[in-house]
Amino acid sequence: MSRTDRRRPQRRPDHGRRPRRRLLVLLLVAVLGTLGWFGTRPDTGAFALRQLAGGDSPTLAPGTRLYGNPDAQALQWVAAHPDDPRTPAVADAVAARPVARWFTDPTEAVRSQVDAYVDAASIVGATPTLVAYAIPDRDCGQYSSGGAADADTYRAWIRSFADGLGGRRAVVVLEPDSLVHFDCLTGDQVTEREALLADATAVLAQRAPRARVYLDGSAANWSIAAAELADRLVAAGIADAHGIALGVSNYTETSTAVEFGRATARELADRTGQRLGLVVDTSRNGTGTRVWCNPAGQRTGQPPTSSPGLGDDVDALLWVKPPGESDGDCGIGAGTVSGQFDPDLAVSLAG
Repeated sequence: MSRTDRRRPQRRPDHGRRPRRRLLVLLLVAVLGTLGWFGTRPDTGAFALRQLAGGDSPTLAPGTRLYGNPDAQALQWVAAHPDDPRTPAVADAVAARPVARWFTDPTEAVRSQVDAYVDAASIVGATPTLVAYAIPDRDCGQYSSGGAADADTYRAWIRSFADGLGGRRAVVVLEPDSLVHFDCLTGDQVTEREALLADATAVLAQRAPRARVYLDGSAANWSIAAAELADRLVAAGIADAHGIALGVSNYTETSTAVEFGRATARELADRTGQRLGLVVDTSRNGTGTRVWCNPAGQRTGQPPTSSPGLGDDVDALLWVKPPGESDGDCGIGAGTVSGQFDPDLAVSLAG
């Protein structure tokens, strides 16, 4: 799930070839700019701009405008390849949608990175989605392995992450896969992970009060029992979070994800009375499968929206995993690394 930093290629000289495709790219950039994709952080006047943009509006009410990552790899690829025959499909079906930004490296710079990102979103009156993904022993050593070296490093990192958010609106998907990947952990490591997540939710609630935090809701395809996930959510501090994120970086159909999320919510409500909000990652679930690693025949799912119309408990459909970014060296993404953007994967998802 981690992203691979890639230097943006140099644009080739324009010799007048394929002007219609070049025009399409320019129009895409212009439209995305009006939708709040390309915010910049001014040195002065940011507070006044945020007030004009509706800085006091709810974080994720129906109709809330979602902010897209202006540094998304799909956008960078489209801008750098105006003459590629795959560009129109990638631009229309992938790059034109707001996607989440992942924060994966346990670096001290995360505070300033988060601050700049949410500030750009707040200036244009949009709500950004951020993924905090740096838990120790991440992904059980698989394609997205990594994370903080130890518990103390993670505690310091999540505090910096929360301080970067401050009092501004944001959706935070906290540590995808962290509650379903227990098989590779010892009993002590499970206890530590649950304690780290409980600490993280408490810190975010205190230091970032306008952030809506969603804990890991697993692949949402019944790979874990709803009752078991509810147990883990309680231990991981769900009392300080808003709800769960379902199907992140997987291909589970929306209806299946919502069914699983509601079953988990019923379990939790019976025990604690807390009512969970649900968000579903629909970036790659248009076809649906339980195969998780670059499976063939998949399509992008429903566009991101804060008005999903699926009931009061479903807060949003989000594109958390950016389409076209590989799951790893597997399936139709053989030869790629996790997080690498591959235009062929994007075109395949576009259909």
